[in-house]
Amino acid sequence: MKKIYTLSFFLIAALSANAQTNLVPNGNFETWTDGAPEGYIVYNDNGGSLTQETTDIHGGTSAALFTAPPENGNVKAIVADIPVTAGNTYVFSYWVKDEGDNAKGRHWASWRSGSDQLDDNLDVLHPDFLPNTSGWEQVTYTMVAPATADAFRIDFRVYKGTDAGSGLIYYDDVMFYDQATAGIKENKISGLKMYPNPLSGNILNITSDANAAKTVAVYDVLGKQVINTITANGTVNVSGLTSGVYIVKITEEGKTATKKLVVK
Repeated sequence: MKKIYTLSFFLIAALSANAQTNLVPNGNFETWTDGAPEGYIVYNDNGGSLTQETTDIHGGTSAALFTAPPENGNVKAIVADIPVTAGNTYVFSYWVKDEGDNAKGRHWASWRSGSDQLDDNLDVLHPDFLPNTSGWEQVTYTMVAPATADAFRIDFRVYKGTDAGSGLIYYDDVMFYDQATAGIKENKISGLKMYPNPLSGNILNITSDANAAKTVAVYDVLGKQVINTITANGTVNVSGLTSGVYIVKITEEGKTATKKLVVK
């Protein structure tokens, strides 16, 4: 089965607030009932817990705080099976914060066919424990639904760490969406050109038929905005960019366009 692991499509979609339909119910952990996040099935073993966190969050007003059990066992939060269309491309992503050694966590996801788990993409859907993070970090994968798949299951698990139990791991902003729904809503800019691309110098040229002032925003592969400027003459100083792939969002006279930029 073909596997695609890329960030570019996700970043392009993320530039529009309404660019994709998240298929994970309560993926941002905003809604809780009786101490549990709605849309999730929670299991606690040997003293672990899952609670609502309202201070240390990635987005919105709350996140999921997992406290690892002091002994063996784990804390699990499972999303009920999400219907999928075989052959379509899906993005699975979430944000995690794990800055200590007293807990270890991972996702445990799978494509499903009826009640059966499929073996496709298990190298990334059944990973080893995730490494510690420096603040909030994003995990994201892009995959093609297998020919026999009719659903996708998501499961987050937290275990006792290497030193002791009761460590903390935070999760937030879980997403799973069909890339077919993630197109940018753009009003194309007539005659738009961006060059040179690939870029090896410090100046990026952006021209159009109107040649009006343009707002230019550049995003790195993690979705972080690294440049936000207005150009009246069509040139943008990108000397601060390191080698890699970027997404450039251009706005001119109320019209927008998004392009990929490669910096050598």
